[in-house]
Amino acid sequence: MKNILAIIVLNFLLFSISKSQTMKKEEQWDRFELPVHYTYEGNSFTDVNISATFKNKDTSIVVSGFYDGENIFRIRFMPIETGIWNYATSSNIPELNNKKGAFECISAAGNNHGMVKVSDTNNFKYADGKQYYSFGTTAYAWIHMSDGLQEITLNTLKHSGFNKVRMCVFPKNYDLVKTNPKELSDYISFVI
Repeated sequence: MKNILAIIVLNFLLFSISKSQTMKKEEQWDRFELPVHYTYEGNSFTDVNISATFKNKDTSIVVSGFYDGENIFRIRFMPIETGIWNYATSSNIPELNNKKGAFECISAAGNNHGMVKVSDTNNFKYADGKQYYSFGTTAYAWIHMSDGLQEITLNTLKHSGFNKVRMCVFPKNYDLVKTNPKELSDYISFVI
């Protein structure tokens, strides 16, 4: 009897160790992404509702998901606390409902300082308390420019040190801009 009990305890410990070693790890304030594969015969963009409830200690956050094409629904979540986060999906489609899992949120590292928040009414700080200085530029007529000029602008901004860009979505009547922009849907992937 003692041998059987010892074997059960050993198997439980080995299972627990292997499970903890295979658990996905995400840094605090990074994006945890849950892809859910499902083929829906109707309009996946409008007919399917999917969300997930993420729980950590005393914190519970509900996040809406979206259809990302190619039979994939996605739920994106930014963990705000370290520790184990458990989640369960909710959906009006039974096959997408009650999908469960967990991941471990570890401490942020490197340049990951978290989201920017208002501090002392007129200033900004990262979630970890580091001061945030907004340094930006303007690209009002950018979407009206040629693809080549847009690419040059993006490459220039990538190495500029700016951490924000102010843009105008609606057409302006500038001497250098007399053409209509592309469809707004052409820019959605850039914004996301």
